Amino acid sequence: MQLQTAAKLAECGDRWTRRHPQSREFIWSESQVAWEIYEHLSLVKLEPHLVEQIFQTLETEGKFRPMRLFGRLKSFYDRWCAGVYMDALSETLPQKKAAQVRFDTPVEFSPSPREIDIGAGLNVIILLLKLDNYMQSQPRLAGKVKFYPCGEPDQADLDSDRLLKIIGYSRWLGIGTFLARVGGFLYGANLPKVNLAGANLFGADFNQADLRGANLSGTNLVGACFSNADLHQVNFSYANLTGSDFSAANAKQANLSHVNLMSAEMTAAQLQSAKFSNSSLCGANLTQAELSNSDLSGAHLRGTTLSHSNLHRANLRGAVLANADLSHANLTYTDLRLADLDGANLHMIIWDQTTKWDNARGMKL
Repeated sequence: MQLQTAAKLAECGDRWTRRHPQSREFIWSESQVAWEIYEHLSLVKLEPHLVEQIFQTLETEGKFRPMRLFGRLKSFYDRWCAGVYMDALSETLPQKKAAQVRFDTPVEFSPSPREIDIGAGLNVIILLLKLDNYMQSQPRLAGKVKFYPCGEPDQADLDSDRLLKIIGYSRWLGIGTFLARVGGFLYGANLPKVNLAGANLFGADFNQADLRGANLSGTNLVGACFSNADLHQVNFSYANLTGSDFSAANAKQANLSHVNLMSAEMTAAQLQSAKFSNSSLCGANLTQAELSNSDLSGAHLRGTTLSHSNLHRANLRGAVLANADLSHANLTYTDLRLADLDGANLHMIIWDQTTKWDNARGMKL
C-alpha cells in the first residue's frame, strides 16, 4: 500500500513539474495542481519513509525536478496560508474533495472540508521541509532557494506568527495534530524570528534548525531536540525544556531564565552571555559547554555536570551547585559569592585571585 501511494504521489510530482517544450510554461495549471493536492494529499499521512520513497521513485525514473516541485508547492502553501482555497465564495476545493469522498466511500467515513484543508496544508508543509533538506544536501542546489515557513527574515512577507496560526488551525482536528504530523520534520527548518510562544512542541525535532531571534517563551519543549541548532538570542524564558537536547547548539545570548532544564543534554553547547537566572538545570549535562559571561545567578544546578566547561566571567552568585561536577572547569573571574557548593567536585578547576568565593558554602578545594 505504501509503495502504491508513493508511486501515485511521484506521478503527481512528475505532472506538476512538466513544461511545454516550446513555451516552457507548465503543462499543469496552478488550479489543476491545487486540486490534485487536495485529491491525493489531503487524506494521506506522510511518514518520513513514505516521503523518501516518493523522492527515490522520481529520481530512479529520472523525473525528479526538485526546484520546480518546490516552486509549485510553495505557491500552493502561500495561497493556503492566506485562506484562498478554504474561503472561496464558490464551491471550494476542500468542499469538492469532501463531496467526492462521501460519494465514493462508506457513510461512516465522512471528512469535513476543514479536515480536508488542514490535511492538505500540513502535508505540503512536510514536503516543502523535506525538499529544503534535500536541496541543501546537494552541492548544485544548496543555497539557491530555502523554505521559510514564516517568510524570509527582514522581508515584507515575514509573518512571525504564521506557524503559530497554523498550529492553532490544526487544533480543529485535535490539540496535538500539528505536533503529531509535522513535529518530526522540523529538523533543519528555517525559522528565524518565529513566534511560537506558548505552543506545545513536546519532543519536536529542531536538530540543525535556524531559530535565531525566535520567541519560544512559555513553550512546552520537553524532550525537544535542538542539537546543532542556531539559537542565537532565542527567548526561552519560562519554557519547559526538561530532557531537551542542546548538544553543540549555538545559544549565545539566549534568554533561558526561569526555565526548566532538568536532565537536559547541553554538551559542547555555545552559551556565551546566555541568561539562566532562577532556572533549574538539576542533573543537566554541560560538559565542555561555553558559558563565559553567562548569568546563572540563583540557578539550581544540583548534580549538574559542568566538567571542562568554560565559566570565565560567569555570574553564579547564589547558585545551588550542591553535588555538581565542576572538575577542570575554568572559573577565572567567576562570581561564586553566596553559592552552595556542598559536595561539589572541584578537582583540577582553573581559578585564581579573580575568582570570587565570598560567603560560598561547602567549598572544599
